[in-house]
Amino acid sequence: MCGLAGLFMPRGKAPEMIPMDSMLECMRHRGPDGIGQWSRADGLYEAGFARLAIIDLQTGDQPLVEERNTGGAARVLMGNGEIYNYPELRAEEADYPFVTQGDMEVVLAVLRRGLGNLDRLNGMFSLALYEVEPHRLTLVRDRLGVKPMYWARTSGGGVLFASEIKALFASGLIAAEIDETQVAAYLAHGYVPGSATLFRGVSKVMPGHTIVIDADGSVTNKAYWRAVQDPNLPRDVAEIKNYLVDLLSDSVRLQLRSDVPVGAMLSGGLDSGLIVALAARQMSRQLNTFTVRFESSDYDETPLAEAVARHYATNHRVVDVDDAAIVDRLPGLAWHCEEPLAD
Repeated sequence: MCGLAGLFMPRGKAPEMIPMDSMLECMRHRGPDGIGQWSRADGLYEAGFARLAIIDLQTGDQPLVEERNTGGAARVLMGNGEIYNYPELRAEEADYPFVTQGDMEVVLAVLRRGLGNLDRLNGMFSLALYEVEPHRLTLVRDRLGVKPMYWARTSGGGVLFASEIKALFASGLIAAEIDETQVAAYLAHGYVPGSATLFRGVSKVMPGHTIVIDADGSVTNKAYWRAVQDPNLPRDVAEIKNYLVDLLSDSVRLQLRSDVPVGAMLSGGLDSGLIVALAARQMSRQLNTFTVRFESSDYDETPLAEAVARHYATNHRVVDVDDAAIVDRLPGLAWHCEEPLAD
């Protein structure tokens, strides 16, 4: 989990100054391992990144700047999340002059062939790709929206974006005001659906979508992925079971790629138990698992979780949370949620 932020100004508009340090500081919980910044000399694009180091601890700092052969920046990339199939993509793009050992640089290699290649990325991510020569910014969100991305227009005509809404407000360019037209939607659904948020002028990049901001400031919002039914899915019950287990096993295998220890939240339920089972079978080192036990809950899942942990020999820990701690932490939870949620 990292945090990214930036401001794109169309050509012909006066640059707006933003306190990038303040925007990143309010997202340091997302990225405690380092801060990186890049900006155009004329101020038409500014980018900032707070990093949580998971892959490539030594050379994976961001923003990633791709240099022209003639000197100067050609493209600037920031990515929150992880590209799980990056080793395979690095092999496929062997002619690209990689300068890191990490997962995000493959995005530069893959997208040099166009946004139509987004389907090659297997992962959870939000991306901000800036192309210097056409002066164009592309914001991308992963297929199911695991990683967040928010954006807003400024009064000066710029496009402000960040991983969290609070970072947009920290810029001082937009005000924290409730969008009263979205209150009914929130009360009906328990959240604000679609691209809107509960804050006036602040929008989400939708899952599976790209937003392209051109040099003149025009915005194009386009879906690059939609869920469709595979006509070749197996029909037999046993085949369906094997097919599902194979898919889950491969997904877990890819997501275990890490340069730091790996852990899993383990409840007594089927979902987390299955993931732990598949992970433990594929790991060469002991898996860390954690179960939260609530003092006020009438249902205690820890015996079932501990049974799974014993069976797969994980390094297991139970975290007890009392009622007082929950009450004390509610303001903090609300602060981290970005928007009100019925949960």
